[in-house]
Amino acid sequence: MRTGDSRSFLTRLRADRRGNSAFITATAMVPLMGLIGSGIDMGRIYATQTRLQHACDSATLVGRKVMSGNFLSTANQTEAKTFFRNNFADTKFGTTGSKIVLDTNAKGAVTGVATVKVPMTIMQMFGNTEADVRVTCQAELNLPNTDVMFVLDTTGSMATINPGDTQDRMAVMRNSVKAFHTQVEAARSGDTQIRYGFLPYSKTVNVGHLLKPEWIRDSWNYQSREPRDVSTSNYAGGDVTEKYEYLNYTYPGAPYPTPTKTSLPLEACSAPASTYNANYAVLSTSSVPYAGPPAGTQTTTRYRATFSGIYYSLDQGPSRCDVYAYDFTGYVQEYDEVRTPVYTSASTTTTYNWRYKQRSYNVSTLTVGGSITTDTGPNHTPLAVTWTGCIEERGTSILPIYDPIPSGAYDLQIDLVPNSNVRTQWGPWLPGLIWARPDINNWNDATYDASWDTQNYLWHNGGSFASCPSPARKLAPVTPTELDNYLASLVPSGATHHDIGMVWGARLLSPTGLFAAENASAPNGSAITRHLIFMTDGETDTQLNDYDAYGVTIVDKRRLLSFFETPTKAKNDTEVEKRFAAMCKEVKRRNITVWTIAFGTSMTTLLSDCASPGKSFAATNAAELNAAFTKIASSIARLRLTD
Repeated sequence: MRTGDSRSFLTRLRADRRGNSAFITATAMVPLMGLIGSGIDMGRIYATQTRLQHACDSATLVGRKVMSGNFLSTANQTEAKTFFRNNFADTKFGTTGSKIVLDTNAKGAVTGVATVKVPMTIMQMFGNTEADVRVTCQAELNLPNTDVMFVLDTTGSMATINPGDTQDRMAVMRNSVKAFHTQVEAARSGDTQIRYGFLPYSKTVNVGHLLKPEWIRDSWNYQSREPRDVSTSNYAGGDVTEKYEYLNYTYPGAPYPTPTKTSLPLEACSAPASTYNANYAVLSTSSVPYAGPPAGTQTTTRYRATFSGIYYSLDQGPSRCDVYAYDFTGYVQEYDEVRTPVYTSASTTTTYNWRYKQRSYNVSTLTVGGSITTDTGPNHTPLAVTWTGCIEERGTSILPIYDPIPSGAYDLQIDLVPNSNVRTQWGPWLPGLIWARPDINNWNDATYDASWDTQNYLWHNGGSFASCPSPARKLAPVTPTELDNYLASLVPSGATHHDIGMVWGARLLSPTGLFAAENASAPNGSAITRHLIFMTDGETDTQLNDYDAYGVTIVDKRRLLSFFETPTKAKNDTEVEKRFAAMCKEVKRRNITVWTIAFGTSMTTLLSDCASPGKSFAATNAAELNAAFTKIASSIARLRLTD
């Protein structure tokens, strides 16, 4: 090609643009595919990250909800991770290697780090086969100002050990309440006020140390006794009678039986009828002259006693009921009965006569821990009667229903502050003043005259017919040490009266009643949420001859429609349950959340209806009780995401 021709070709090629667009397009496809591919894959990464975050959040919320206190157990981790896996499955999103690592921080919050690998599509052309996605999450409990009132059944059956447990119910309850306290305290933030109150109950409640002196009656009636007169009789003596002595014992049969002990709930404290029997046979008889004085004959008789059957012995106290069984089958005694003539001695007998009756006592000077001196001691001696703090309830009205609460039923009024009307005031509970007539198991409501001491309720059977629970505690912040010491003071004793527990739990919690000055507001000025946790291990169980918050039912008859009505256990139990149900409704009307726990007993309709909706729990052992308290604490503390 000539030089001129070559220039002409290049000139034409430069001027001819046919086919350039294909070249340019091919050249531009590489960065364009990278841009589009990154957009598609970034969209997948963003969608995966969003879903992963939701799964992470859900896992920490579940972990914080199920954990006890600030400890995230292996079981808690498993449950939370299962929830994570249910919300983020690799097979569904095409990802690989998804996992979450859970932990807790110093405040008890559950923290999580979730990671996953997202496969690339278009970006694989550029060597990027997958991308790592990582998210963090955190959930914690957070409380507003909160008041929690524990109404705790501390009756005798709390000494029972549930099947599968190694500790009795009281010890289990202590541990669960302490775990609850730890969990709730971990949710405290800023200037939030958290207070705890405690109301142990059985037949009555121990609240006397919380009451103002003017709320206590100056005088109160008790089923007691008063000195009547003293009579003296003299005996000159000198008559001849016989002295009996039993000597030379041998035991040719089985050894004396070792008793077996069975512990029963106080609510069912009774021993079986004994089948014990002994047959006596005379082996020999001999007589010899006796020189005296007085002179006569000394007679020796050799006996054999052959025993059979079982003898039952009942050992009952305020917090125990033990039955001992002695099997005497095969036990044999042989012994001598020696009868010797003797002169009777001169003697003087003084008889102190009593009139057992209802009496009014001046209790105006009585304070908790103090005493009054009465004339009811043995042989008409002065007796100091001490008040430990339990109370007798104020005036009541008996009606078929208690919804709404009758105006005259002062014992069921939550917020009524005592006034000059004596029926609005309480009386000291004084078992040392209560005397049976004629027998603690066979009361007679008439005035009863006797020359002997009947059973006193403070002393008889260790006071098991008059049980006073541990002192209640008003709402206040509680340290772990204070809580340990208080719970350790709770002792199982007494029978189950739910109504007295509910009404006094409400009184201690109410912002508009006896303790309004302390309960109405919090220092930070924010609202207060209020919770009443009612835990019992048994159904209603009243005893007519017990001394409870309404006196001795069989004779005082304060919860009967008529004084002339005959009291029965069934009537009394029903009356207690009617009042309890009415109080539950009244408490819930006051914007108080009521939680009920049936521990080692069935969840009755009475208990489930008492609770706020969805707030009742049944627990048969330690693990279930702890789980119930954990759920309540989580609900009270209000779970929330913080990261």
